[in-house]
Amino acid sequence: MIALFQNTDQLRLHCSFLDANLKYEKISPQAEFESEEIRTLIGDATYQRALAHFNSNDYNQEDEQDPTLIVLNRLVHLIQAPVANFAYLSWAPHNDINHTGNGRSIHVSEDSKPAFEWQVVRSEEALHRTAHRQVDQLLAYLEEKKDILTEWKDSDERQANLNLLIADASTLDAIYPIDRSRWLYTKLSPFLREYQDDVIIPVIGEERYTGLSNKLTGADPLAAADKKLLSLIRKPMALFAVALGLKRLSLKFFPDGIAQEYQAERTNVKASQV
Repeated sequence: MIALFQNTDQLRLHCSFLDANLKYEKISPQAEFESEEIRTLIGDATYQRALAHFNSNDYNQEDEQDPTLIVLNRLVHLIQAPVANFAYLSWAPHNDINHTGNGRSIHVSEDSKPAFEWQVVRSEEALHRTAHRQVDQLLAYLEEKKDILTEWKDSDERQANLNLLIADASTLDAIYPIDRSRWLYTKLSPFLREYQDDVIIPVIGEERYTGLSNKLTGADPLAAADKKLLSLIRKPMALFAVALGLKRLSLKFFPDGIAQEYQAERTNVKASQV
């Protein structure tokens, strides 16, 4: 069991709308699955440190003064938040229907009626946006506290993007607005690497690329020529990653404006083909 929950009350800290009488066992499979997704995102070592703290006597003590324990308490909280919301999103459709020996049915009474489909869709979209922001908050906190959370600082998940010429969400956002979403950046990073490895490095050469990369990650300043070259590289690199991401990723990962524009373009294309 890897989920950082022991009961429904802990879930309700992040999903206050949950019924207080809900038995945790009913939603625990979804909580386990979503916890695994977060573990994959932040790395096993980082997650295991949070899990060990959650299971320790040091977890969430009142009037905590130890700086490291304060950071670990916050880390557990930030992991729990998106897991709780994503777990509910996964569990709710099953709970909306009664599963009986005679098939599936819904419960309707004078006091309780099922929500309309548009209401369910709107609620799910809002919950997904909330959970997305919570993942971004978690990733931002890991970066802020990386000198304490050394498991994250040294993780393959973090190190993998340091040699990209677009190495973080802020740099990508300056070229193509993504609401500075660290999670979306993480999802797009394989496409950034694909363009860098298959297009940029063969064009500018390994030596020039290494020089740029070393300056970006080191103390040496970028020359004017380096800045100009980076500008010419980053624009198509960013557009390639976003364009490929729109085709391969769920639109739920993208800000509303980008997703709506892409959906409108697809609709227009399909209409023109009729």
